[in-house]
Amino acid sequence: MSERLDPGELRRMTLGRQLLLGRAEMAPIEAMRHLGGLNAQHRRSPYISLWSRLGHFRRRDLEEALAQGKAYKATLMRGTLHLVAADEYPHYFTALAEARRRAFHGFFPRVAKEIDEDLVRRKVAEALRQRQTVAFREFERILQPLYPGAPAASLSFAAKALAPVVQLPPAGAWRGNGSPEYGWAAISPETDPRAAEENLLLRYLAAFGPATAKDYAHWSGLGLARAQAVQGRLGDRLRQLEAGSGVFLDLARPPETPDTDLPVRFLPRWDNLLLAYEDRSRVLAPDLRDKVIMRDGRVLATFLVDGQVAGLWDVEETARNCTVVLRPLRTLTPSRMEELRGEADRLAEWLVPGGQGGHRLER
Repeated sequence: MSERLDPGELRRMTLGRQLLLGRAEMAPIEAMRHLGGLNAQHRRSPYISLWSRLGHFRRRDLEEALAQGKAYKATLMRGTLHLVAADEYPHYFTALAEARRRAFHGFFPRVAKEIDEDLVRRKVAEALRQRQTVAFREFERILQPLYPGAPAASLSFAAKALAPVVQLPPAGAWRGNGSPEYGWAAISPETDPRAAEENLLLRYLAAFGPATAKDYAHWSGLGLARAQAVQGRLGDRLRQLEAGSGVFLDLARPPETPDTDLPVRFLPRWDNLLLAYEDRSRVLAPDLRDKVIMRDGRVLATFLVDGQVAGLWDVEETARNCTVVLRPLRTLTPSRMEELRGEADRLAEWLVPGGQGGHRLER
């Protein structure tokens, strides 16, 4: 018989693995490994994600990891930008090869059928050996002679989807802006695709489990059939649990969940927690989904109360002042409201060190 979980237990296990039950004392690189990467679609999101999860986190710690080449910013899960530890990038890139192909074929089906993937990788590699860095739009000029009839945008997408290219500093910096430069991230021919796929599912469950095969297929961008095939290969390295009407997967030896209160936590736009599941109801009530996840794909910044999304937040910021604007979507008790206000003030002070920080409540 598989173990049965109630919704509260499932939520607590998830928050524990996402370091949202208590701030952990670990370096940003260690946190990236633990959390299954950091969503980086908005340049400040990884920093706020880490502030909510780590004790004594400083922005320069993450910026230094990027500048020193210890972390990479690259197109990975679901074809979106993430930060991962540099030494783990080859495994992510290899495991997600099919997801990138699916995305490419989805956006540019005609071109995708014509392109020779190995040739694209060779041409991009040659260009980067000669020049070290390439701007995104330059990929079009590199590949256009090979496919003169292809739309220019499809060729830039092909380079990003098929070749191991990563954004280079200052991309990923707190105040970074402008068009990023790309560099080559070597992938060892010894990186085994099957092992990479298996490790990715194990890493996902360590960061987000327990979860269903559909959840993993959603997070990774891989199809359900491939997710189930990898699950089958892992055998007794996984266990099954029941929650609600579904069957959930987890590690055979999962990490312990801290027995602590559920604190108020602030999540940035596109935070990992809200993008890791096909069914987000463990942390986002269905009646709030349309208020948090927009039709154009944006995921708004939220705060958690009692382990679930309870409202939205935004920032009004100048060089010396910062106000965190709170928009509750649920009625909160006085004690929870006091906790929310205190956490908002701490966030405002961190966002503008040495300045005037505070919060404002909007009903």
